Amino acid sequence: MTFNRFICFAYCSLIFLSATPPYSLFAQERINGRAVLTTTWKNQEIKYVQGQVAAILKAGREKADIQTLLDQHSASVVREFDKLNWGLIEISGSGDIFSVIQELEQSEYIQAAEPNLVDRVQFDSNDPFFLDGHQWALKNTGQTPPGGTNDADIDAPEAWNISQGSANTIIAILDTGIPMLSGALSHPDLDDANKFILGPDYSDPNNLNGDSVRDLRGHGSHVTGIASAETNNSTGVAGVAGNCKVMIVQVFNSSGSGFSSWFRDGVIYAVDNGAKVINYSGGGGANSTKLQAVQYADSHDVLLVAAAGNDNGGAIIYPAAYSASYNNVIAVGATNHYDARASYSNIGSALNVVAPGGAGGAVDDNDIYATTPNYPFALEAYGVTQNYGYQSGTSMATPHVSGVAGLLFDLAPSLTPLQVRSTIEQTADDKGPTGRDNEYGYGRLNAFGAVNLIISPPAAPQNLRITNPSSQWANPILLWDANSEPDLDHYLVWRGTTPNWKTIPITWETSSAANVTGTTWTDNLTRIDLNTLNSTYYRVTAVDVANNESDFSSAIGTTSSPIMRPILEDETTSLKEPETVFLSDDKTASLPQSISLSANHPNPFNPETRIEYELSEAAAVTITIYNLVGQQITTLVNEPKSAGFFSVMWDGRDATGAQVGSGVYIYRLLVKPANGGSRPFVQSKKMVLVR
Repeated sequence: MTFNRFICFAYCSLIFLSATPPYSLFAQERINGRAVLTTTWKNQEIKYVQGQVAAILKAGREKADIQTLLDQHSASVVREFDKLNWGLIEISGSGDIFSVIQELEQSEYIQAAEPNLVDRVQFDSNDPFFLDGHQWALKNTGQTPPGGTNDADIDAPEAWNISQGSANTIIAILDTGIPMLSGALSHPDLDDANKFILGPDYSDPNNLNGDSVRDLRGHGSHVTGIASAETNNSTGVAGVAGNCKVMIVQVFNSSGSGFSSWFRDGVIYAVDNGAKVINYSGGGGANSTKLQAVQYADSHDVLLVAAAGNDNGGAIIYPAAYSASYNNVIAVGATNHYDARASYSNIGSALNVVAPGGAGGAVDDNDIYATTPNYPFALEAYGVTQNYGYQSGTSMATPHVSGVAGLLFDLAPSLTPLQVRSTIEQTADDKGPTGRDNEYGYGRLNAFGAVNLIISPPAAPQNLRITNPSSQWANPILLWDANSEPDLDHYLVWRGTTPNWKTIPITWETSSAANVTGTTWTDNLTRIDLNTLNSTYYRVTAVDVANNESDFSSAIGTTSSPIMRPILEDETTSLKEPETVFLSDDKTASLPQSISLSANHPNPFNPETRIEYELSEAAAVTITIYNLVGQQITTLVNEPKSAGFFSVMWDGRDATGAQVGSGVYIYRLLVKPANGGSRPFVQSKKMVLVR
């Protein structure tokens, strides 16, 4: 038996390392709520947003000179022409912007017209073995070695432009340990004591060997490096989630074997000590001990990513196979450098996704390159080299998925394990037969697709309707189709007296997208009145867990009258406005009856975003921006305010006026009422800046 073949013995009490020694719904990249499209324009490939045209007027010209041309295309200027004569034009509908651009270019008043182009930051790790092509699983150009297929990778560099993880997310590696010499971390890519958390060694609970979680096999070091080696440090390899913290828990001995009770104990320890993701590149038979660990992680919303096994197409091993019953488990198979299922990788209905695991067979550069111990270890006998080396198997595929899960939790910490799993499934590159199949699951892992879905706003809710439009004096009942995004958090219902109003949020319905097939809301402050000319209109937006908000749905209206009475206790509602007054679309018609902070618009944003808030009484107001580690970036408001509706813009700059980088930021509203009688009000929300 060679090191790179998994053997599943019949004994359920033993677990062995799983290393061989969907329909794919692609995430539509969006910016400021608009879909990003790709085309060829002027002999170059570009990314742009539909419906917008950037234009530069000729010297001495103004908007009035092109108004007739704008009217011909139902267009409007949404960003006024500035001192350099640059402005942004919005084209209504879904027409071809390039034909409009062609007409604008021919105008005697316009110097230039062009699509509203989208740029991206560009990040590539400076780790030498990433740059020279050893890590084809992260970026595969068909390089030699290993050859293979261009783009048979997880699109890691594109994902790193959005997130590289952070210390806020802990990935637990339950394996054979980590390189250590004289009781200290010893590998140059795995030696940051602030990053690596050393847990217990359940294979030697009394530390009889005196070596803590020292890796004598060479398997755990490799798995750890794939998931989260120290990255962009000009040394060795890059990890998928290089900025995440890693918890090392030893559950296998130097032979690569371990009891299922060790796995159970390791899961409980990882859950109890803050891990969001548990990587388990091993497995075997099913038993109650193993199931108890899965259930414990599930009850604490911790994700378990597990190897499918290497029995040359055999059944999915456990705990990976528990994915069929538990939403917090992801079963991972393996692909090779040709983007095909590796021949050793197990198959079955419990398989969720596949990821690069190497070709298998004799150790060579067609396998996965990562960290190994910097001292003698067991797998050297099978051709694996010290410091860095090649290994293959679903063991190697699994930490690729765990790393991407770490990136997702970093972007949106409130994601559930099911939302992470669904995001990874929906954004995987479909392989094999169209749609989900038993060899590839939902497809091969796509890191960029996954993180991009999380930062992208949801699609606008569809098919908004009033279900009882002819019911005189009834409360309007709204119904709309559920969004399909796995990270959906809630909806916002908006109301006004014209189809295109200055909006006031009314209520939101919070529910998990996984179990919502349709959504509804009843307006208990309005009644349908078929005998009046007054109308009420509604629109709905969808909001995800990262506080990204969709475009508005289409508006739906009904003739109506307000209900001028208090709401009864048995009438369920979340209205923010006065209970006895119907608010019009005019914000001056009524003062707020509570203090509130609204979601910023747009979100994500670049270069600026608007923050709106409401005060029901005079107060001292402070709005402060922080980064995710709690450092103060700038203060936008710090002054007394009277009761009313307010908004403030943030231009993505810190207190010194310097631009801040892309990332997730927190804005915090602190209100201290002037009368001193009410308690201070504090609320925070997240926003995403994308440079």
